[in-house]
Amino acid sequence: MPLIIPLPPEEIEKIAAGEVVERPVSVVKELIENSLDAGAKEISVEIEDGGKRLIRVTDNGTGIPFDELPLAVKNFHTSKIKVCEDIYHQTTLGFRGEALAAICAVSRMRIGSRYHAEEVGGELVAEGGRVISVKPLALNQGTYVEVRDLFFNTPVRKKFLRSRATETFHISNLLRNYILAFEEVAFKLKSEGRTIYETKGDGLTQENLASILGEDIAKKLVPFEREYPPLGIAGLVGPPSLFSEERKQQFFFVNRRPVKNRLLFRAADDAFREFVSPNRYPPLILRIVIPPEEVDVNIHPTKSEVSF
Repeated sequence: MPLIIPLPPEEIEKIAAGEVVERPVSVVKELIENSLDAGAKEISVEIEDGGKRLIRVTDNGTGIPFDELPLAVKNFHTSKIKVCEDIYHQTTLGFRGEALAAICAVSRMRIGSRYHAEEVGGELVAEGGRVISVKPLALNQGTYVEVRDLFFNTPVRKKFLRSRATETFHISNLLRNYILAFEEVAFKLKSEGRTIYETKGDGLTQENLASILGEDIAKKLVPFEREYPPLGIAGLVGPPSLFSEERKQQFFFVNRRPVKNRLLFRAADDAFREFVSPNRYPPLILRIVIPPEEVDVNIHPTKSEVSF
């Protein structure tokens, strides 16, 4: 039985988000999450011109079977769920089967992959949503996805992209979240050939934390852990004196998914209230583990917002 299967039409109607690629960071997010869902322990991201000219994500995950490469870029084809109810027991970051198809539709895409149970891999080339070729190729286990000339066929959307520096900044911020959430995975981010982040997958070491938050904050972070069954809470917190006037030093994760949630924001603000003035945000890395059926991750196309 194939790993990647089409969702039934009645299930598509329940979960379809009409996913649209907004900017390069949207592409990087989806590709990284695919790599993590494939069990990758090494993920490399390379970008040029802030991702507008090139995004390449390479991993050492389980790979895609050769016969299923064309299915990977078909809308609502996924290996992660079979019916809508599966999302309420979901442990993967992605599930709808929309992302690769949406990216493929607005770029020149190349996917190379070797499935762990196959001796030879393959490569798919597509442009503007149309598959041009699929051929066998000798590869190591894992997958690379190369996205070139984003929005080449939608000039209006391309016009609204920001400068190289701005788009690179957004991608860099995104990587910080995944480094903190998946400390056992080695990440690398390169822009224009220059390494921005590189971790070894050896945990939230002082070195890794310093590269994300700065040396001053990293050396003053204090770990915490609490159990409120079935809820588990853990993370790191910095002293109130190192506050920022934006929430840029605060990171929130639910079952390792980077999220935005007003309930969590308010809880953190309430906890800090007696130590800092309003609208001041001390460093915080908050990781919540909760049974999947207790949280809805399908309320926003990007899956960055959740509802408890």
